[in-house]
Amino acid sequence: MVRGEWRWLSAAKIEKAYSVHISRTLREFPTYDDRLTDIKVFTNNEPASLDAWQKPKPAYIRKLGALGENFHNIKAYLTDAPKVTHKVHWTTATRLLFDVDAHTHLRMVKALVICGDSSESFNTLVSRLISTKAWDKVSLLYNACVVQDMVFLILCGVITSYIVFSDANVPACVRFAVMGFSIRGVLIAGMDLVLQLCVYGVKAGLNHYFTFWNVWTLFSEFVSSYCLCYLMISDVYTEKVHGEKTICNYNNPDQATCAFLQRPVMFFIAVSNKWISLTFQMMCSDALGRTVLPAFYAVMTKDSMQFLQFLFVVVMASYHSYWSLPIPENMPTLNRTDITFSFIKLFKMDILGDVDMLGLEGRKETMDITKEGTTFEGTMGAEPESQRYHDAIIILVGVLAAGVSILLMNVAIGVVSEAYTYNKSNANQIWCHYRSGYTIRMLLRHKFWDERCPWLKEIRWFFSGAGEAKEDRGGQNAKYQEKYGIFIGCHEPWFLDANDTKEALIEIISHEKALEKKMSSLRLNLSQLIQDRTNLQKENEQLKQTGLQTPREDPAGEAACETNAVRTPDNAVPKSTWNKAKGIAVMKGWPRKS
Repeated sequence: MVRGEWRWLSAAKIEKAYSVHISRTLREFPTYDDRLTDIKVFTNNEPASLDAWQKPKPAYIRKLGALGENFHNIKAYLTDAPKVTHKVHWTTATRLLFDVDAHTHLRMVKALVICGDSSESFNTLVSRLISTKAWDKVSLLYNACVVQDMVFLILCGVITSYIVFSDANVPACVRFAVMGFSIRGVLIAGMDLVLQLCVYGVKAGLNHYFTFWNVWTLFSEFVSSYCLCYLMISDVYTEKVHGEKTICNYNNPDQATCAFLQRPVMFFIAVSNKWISLTFQMMCSDALGRTVLPAFYAVMTKDSMQFLQFLFVVVMASYHSYWSLPIPENMPTLNRTDITFSFIKLFKMDILGDVDMLGLEGRKETMDITKEGTTFEGTMGAEPESQRYHDAIIILVGVLAAGVSILLMNVAIGVVSEAYTYNKSNANQIWCHYRSGYTIRMLLRHKFWDERCPWLKEIRWFFSGAGEAKEDRGGQNAKYQEKYGIFIGCHEPWFLDANDTKEALIEIISHEKALEKKMSSLRLNLSQLIQDRTNLQKENEQLKQTGLQTPREDPAGEAACETNAVRTPDNAVPKSTWNKAKGIAVMKGWPRKS
């Protein structure tokens, strides 16, 4: 039993789940008994009990009586985290966690990101805290960006509502606000590129920036800005220059003259691109990132993409086979894309399993109705079958419905499910690696604005709950010296990823391979030693047959062989040396007999 200041090591650390605590002193990690003692302050110095674990209820809850009690219980059920056992760690890496400026955070997070999303670089306590503290620095900027994108989408919805319900053009204030938000998106994307070039240099900056997501963001923001600016300025130009009043009649779009109804696809592209950008941006949140990102990465894995390529080839093969049939309904007609029309029918059957025999064969349903007095009688049927391609349609439907719609689609579900199971066990690594991409870009802006506008530091410090922590301000944490270290308590199943079965097997196999490599090296050395011993024994036998004295098979024999010849009454032993490579004595020559 550990006593005194270290007695908390023998007690379970009961705290709320989904939380992390960092402290230099032990007293900031109280035991369960300490918590019950400290809770007396909130219970009028009455003896503490298990019921007094939670904080006291607010005064308005007590005044509302039963209604307030029910409201408090519902709120606690929805918001309070369960009590779990925390594990406490100690580290001396305080300089990596405290008093770190934006530039240093940028370098550390970038180094962790370069390791890759499958390297488990974020699955250690210190690296995870580095990522968390870097995100705390820029969370205020992130929330501001999300709010601005939401306001932009709300204004786009106002434009659509205004045209639908009022049949009038959009007011100028809404137009200019939407234009401002669209231009802002292009400027931020371009600013990220310029800042990368300034910080990392031209070659390294381009290498870091030109990822798929960064290129897509820059391209989509530019296209959206162009579409919206064209739509917003077009009507103003028509009214101011040509003096023509634009008409936005949603019920008769052919007679409308406003740009939103003449070119609705441009507005659709701008709105959909912004929704895609906002959706992926919201993946940085804890609630969505840990759940949705593993599923998204499961679809984007190498196995899933290869299987989707194979499925695409099968669909295109089935469509080409179907399109080769001379079906009159699939022939080119006016005001209709014949390729798209016929492809949708095959796509519905292959992917969705929607089999429409009459539609695939181009036959229409018929109805014969006869009237007798006040009653109607009729029969329903279909156009006659084609004798040229009816059998081909039957074979095509049977093969595709069984082979593609049922078999291949279930195999695809299994491939994606297996990848999702693996990614779910590495949700923290995937989420932190994904969020670090946004962290790097916002740290670059953070560093830029701090250098240009130092007064922004005071604003972020004031909103410490959303931005930088107050403990990181102005180097006030000189007490966190490396020789002291800090204690970190966390809920490990939430904060870190545990090894799943696949990773455990990979680790066991890697250990087995290392042991096998060592054993093979030992076997090789042993066989070499056996061979050397055999050669030495043969050499000794040859020397015995010639009547010569052989050196002893011990370390002293090597020294004896390196000396001059040893004389005997009958003959002289020749001078010899010891061949260390072969372990045998090599005769130099016979000296004359004295």
